[in-house]
Amino acid sequence: MGQVTGIVEAVSTKYSGKVGIKVGGNYYSTKQKWYSEWGVPFPAEGDEVSFGDGGKNYIQKLQMIQQSGNASPFGDGSKPVQKSSGSAPARTASVSDDARQSAIIRQNALTNAVNYTVGTNAENSPEDVVELAKVFYAYTSGTE
Repeated sequence: MGQVTGIVEAVSTKYSGKVGIKVGGNYYSTKQKWYSEWGVPFPAEGDEVSFGDGGKNYIQKLQMIQQSGNASPFGDGSKPVQKSSGSAPARTASVSDDARQSAIIRQNALTNAVNYTVGTNAENSPEDVVELAKVFYAYTSGTE
């Protein structure tokens, strides 16, 4: 089972009784009744999450790392996700839409670079993976 961490790019209700999210360019899903047992709000686009992939594209034990404040289409009767009343972490500073989009593309590029190198038998240093991520980022953002 692998661990997936990233920004939610999309949410899905395509199939009855199932919920899904897109992270790092891949969709992951679970049954809605199982998800509701975890006791965490369902993520919305822009939320940062971490979960086990179950060895396939399944969501297992999702954890919310950072909520975006966007409305969640699931969870408590389709109500927006409420931010906690405690003090916000320092990294929640206001950023422009361009900077946010760039961060999402960078995370996606890094995830794909890691996934690409995992399948090879070559030994790759973190620096090698970052260099590959820069290639993916340049292509995806159109700056190649």
